[in-house]
Amino acid sequence: MFLVCLLGAGTCCSCFATTVGFQDRLALDTHDFGPAKTINVCVYLDRGIDEQQARSLLSSWDSKAPLYGLYIKPIMFADHPRVGFFHDDILDDVSSIPLAITCDRVLYFSNRNVWDYAYANLPNPVLWPMPEVLGEVDDSTMTHGFVVAQPDSINGLMISPSHVTRQTVPPHRGMSSRVVDGSMLRSDRAA
Repeated sequence: MFLVCLLGAGTCCSCFATTVGFQDRLALDTHDFGPAKTINVCVYLDRGIDEQQARSLLSSWDSKAPLYGLYIKPIMFADHPRVGFFHDDILDDVSSIPLAITCDRVLYFSNRNVWDYAYANLPNPVLWPMPEVLGEVDDSTMTHGFVVAQPDSINGLMISPSHVTRQTVPPHRGMSSRVVDGSMLRSDRAA
């Protein structure tokens, strides 16, 4: 199977890359997502990522929001230097940020560093994409997530930070909890 993946990788991004979100417009139009919700997001920024860049990435969801009745409102921006190299380390650190009473979600925009660049590009003499996680949401609560905000690899050029933000946002914004298990957002619980 691995050999098949390697042989087929030239025709696709890579066997190691996935994205989610082929839209079935008929299914979307017939599914009732309930009343529209606005989710308050506390946004944390790595060194080198500014509020304007984060707002731009968050706005990539604006065209999708009406489809799901899920809107976001960034209510604060704070600096938070990146901890760790691997996605698990980054997500563990982001998951340790307390969820403020005014926030439904925490979203972290991570920068890249020289080690990320070396991992993604130097062992790549034939321009073969290395496996990378460009965005992720915690599995247990779906309240904390991160997006790599700076493309510096082949994967990052093929899958833009805006695309990763759009793919990270739905489950991160409560879609999974509203659609799959019916749990409520923090703002719903407070009412």
